[in-house]
Amino acid sequence: MARPQRIEFNQACYYVSSQGRGNKTLFPGREYRKMFLDLFDETCDRFNVDIYAYCILKNEYHLLLNTRDANLSRVMRYLNGVYTQRYNSNRFGEGPLFYGRYKATVIDPENYLERVGRYIHCLPKYAGCDIGLEESFHSSITHYLGEGSTPRWLKIVSAITDTGSGTHNERYARYVANCTDVEVRHFFERKKRPPVLGSADFQEKMRTTTQGIKKNREGRDMRNYFVRPEIDNIVNEVAREYELDSYALYRTQEEEKTKKVILARNVAMTLSQDIGGHTLKDIASVFGIKNYRSVSILVGRFKNLINNQDSLRSQYVELRMRLLSRC
Repeated sequence: MARPQRIEFNQACYYVSSQGRGNKTLFPGREYRKMFLDLFDETCDRFNVDIYAYCILKNEYHLLLNTRDANLSRVMRYLNGVYTQRYNSNRFGEGPLFYGRYKATVIDPENYLERVGRYIHCLPKYAGCDIGLEESFHSSITHYLGEGSTPRWLKIVSAITDTGSGTHNERYARYVANCTDVEVRHFFERKKRPPVLGSADFQEKMRTTTQGIKKNREGRDMRNYFVRPEIDNIVNEVAREYELDSYALYRTQEEEKTKKVILARNVAMTLSQDIGGHTLKDIASVFGIKNYRSVSILVGRFKNLINNQDSLRSQYVELRMRLLSRC
């Protein structure tokens, strides 16, 4: 039986969940939850994603997110795939970690965004966890209640309807504690969950969108999609920034690579993956690198470098924004 088609389009809002496989525990401790949350930062930067809410339980996780590009499949492949690699590396394990495919539901943001966020924040209570909602390390509710610093990848959305007394945080706490949204809870607890949660008009819009995707599978109308910069454009911009000839960044002879050229190449390769969305194989081919895995190593080293050098990070961010502004 064919798998159901994923609905992917620009600025799509999704509720996504994934479970652990067999007797493996996805998040055996605080260290693993932190490792997973750290991965959100990488994923959001690389794939142009906003996360609105999350909940991490012992053997599953739940997300409310927005994909600015039509790329949910790539986002989830990266998120689950990289976490599996790091999990297995830590525990000297091997093989799949997640059970089957992730589940994804398109959300009507105008009518259900806050309601689904509240449902996600209520999940520890529904699951019978031994933690109070306001003390939950497992979910984003701590940030919604103003506790601790909010990570840059988390976008707070809390247009609550509670007009009672107290601060905004106190009113949101009441809003979440009142876990009585029977419609939303029933929807997500169904064995065969529909692919869309929204008003009748929104569901009709999604049916039209799905038909359009099927018709344009071979050749999509690119006006509906974010156009990412090509590698050549990235190389040219980086070369201008470092006052180099673009050709210098393509050279493969080691003796011709100065420290400046090596740095510029690493910047260009990282941007090609980060905002260009190009595969490691494509980047390796353009830059004359025999093994595409070497690109992953070089990009990883450069990201560690900019995390420790403020001036270099500022320069990288400025280049990134300059390229994105032209897309």
